[in-house]
This record gives sequence, C-alpha cells and structure tokens, in this order.
Amino acid sequence: MSKEIRIGILVTAAVVVFFAGFQYLRGKGIFSTEKVFYTHFESVQGLQSSSLVTVRGMMVGRVRAIELADDGGIRVAMAVKDKYPLPRGTVATLYSVDLMGAKGIRLELGQSRETLDDGAILPAAVEPGKLDALTEELKPILRNVQRITLHLDTLLTGVNTVFSTETRLRLAHAVASLDATMQNFSTVSGTLKGKSDALARTIDNAEKTTAMLAGNRANIDSMLTNLNRLSTRLREAPIEQTVQQLQDVAGNINGLLRRIENGDGSLGQLVNDKALYQNLSQSAAEFSRLAEDLRKHPGRYINVNVFGRRRVQPVEP
Repeated sequence: MSKEIRIGILVTAAVVVFFAGFQYLRGKGIFSTEKVFYTHFESVQGLQSSSLVTVRGMMVGRVRAIELADDGGIRVAMAVKDKYPLPRGTVATLYSVDLMGAKGIRLELGQSRETLDDGAILPAAVEPGKLDALTEELKPILRNVQRITLHLDTLLTGVNTVFSTETRLRLAHAVASLDATMQNFSTVSGTLKGKSDALARTIDNAEKTTAMLAGNRANIDSMLTNLNRLSTRLREAPIEQTVQQLQDVAGNINGLLRRIENGDGSLGQLVNDKALYQNLSQSAAEFSRLAEDLRKHPGRYINVNVFGRRRVQPVEP
C-alpha cells in the first residue's frame, strides 16, 4: 500500500469521526433510529441543543433543534430513541437540571395505550426553577428582614437619643473592663491547665482515700457505734454527783489538814510537839546503836548450848 493511499484512508477516517461527533453533539444518533417530536414554549429559559430529554430521570433522547415559531413562540424538536415509545397524553416539561440553571426536558408519560407517531406535537409545561422557587420562598423572609431592619434602625436611633455622652463612655468602660476580665479568665485557665497534673494526682489520691474508706466501712461503723455507746454512758453517768462527792472529800481533807496544822488530835500533837519529836529522834538513834552492837557482839545478848554445855559470856556493862 502506497503512502498516498494510507494518507487518504486516515483523512477519510478523521472526517467520519468528526462528522459522527458533530452529529452526536447536535443530539442526532449515528447508528440508532430515532423519532422526532415537537413542542412549543413561550421561553426556553436557556435550553440548548443537545440538552437532555429524560423520562423518570433516565435519558431517552436529546434536544435536536430550537427555532422561532410563526406564532411568536419557540419550537423545540426532540429526538427520542425508537425503543422508548411515547403514549398519547405525554407532556414535555421544561425544568432545571441543576442549581446552575441548566435546562432539560422531562417527558411526563400519558396513560393511553396508543403511542405517538413520528413528528407528533407534545403539550408543553414549565416547572419553576429551583432558584426561582427558592427566591419565591425567601421573599416573605426578606420582607420580614426588611421590617426588622427598619425597627432596629428606629430602636438604635432612640437608644442614641436616650444615652448621653457620659452613658456611652460608661458603656465603653464597662466593655473594656469585661475584656480585662476575660483576659484574667484566660490567664487563670492557663494556670489551671499547667496545674492539671497536680489536680489529677489530687483526684487520684481522693479516689484512693474513698476506696480505702469504703473498704474499712465495717471498722468505721464499729468505731462510730463504740463512740456512740461511750457518749451514751457518759451522758447517763452521775457526773454531777461524783463531782459533788469529790468536792466533799476535798473539804474533809482540807479540814483534816487544818486540824493537824492547829495541833488538834494525836497526829496534830505529833506533828507540832518539838519535844516529842526530839525524844523520837533520840530513841531512833539509840535503837540504831543497839542494832549495830547486836550485829558486832551477838554473844552478849544470845546464849547458845553446845553438847549440853552452857557457855556463859559475861556481858559488859
């Protein structure tokens, strides 16, 4: 095969591909058979050739042509694949495909068993766009916002009239003080964040203490019971009578001490008589010397018989 023939084949193929793509973009099928249906709109609102034609969300064709009609409207030609027959009573509805305003045609199928022929004219309907519907819903809200804005403007004007310059300065000072307070809160929050570990340990210790108290609950209950019993016994004990008896004993002891000090009775005379004290001291000294002599010379005071003999030791005067 020569070079010229290969170039010719490539050019022919490119032309065929270009023509097929152009026809597809125009909404015309290349290898499929289609039926063309027409409808009329007063305004297509941006509908374009090759826009989608759908039935229940499924694409069944495309818009083939859009042109002005003799009656002043717009005539739209729709190419629908033969495998999707349209029953009589089908309505072509112009609707918004997305929020960007792209338009398409949705076929609302009729209930008849008879199908439409090629070239049939479908009744038209227009569905409000999503943005249009949203705008219609927002109009009452916008009117309310406008009224609220007017009321706020009137209220602010009244506030400016009521508040004097001094009052506004005080409000500014209050706002500044509030800002300083918030900064202090921020500082305190930072400090608490730095002490979070210590707080965590404190909480852990508190939990351990609580667990320990819970484990020793029986002992604590017993201790409290004993304290309650002791308190009951102390409350029931004759404390006042005991105190009175102690006061009486202390009075008796004081009276006895006064009598001894005054020399009344034998014990008082013994304590206060110096001659008796000296005699007792002298007797104690003599008894001590006698005991010492008895220890050194027991034979003077004790006679011992050994084997029937009696040894007599003279006692020195």
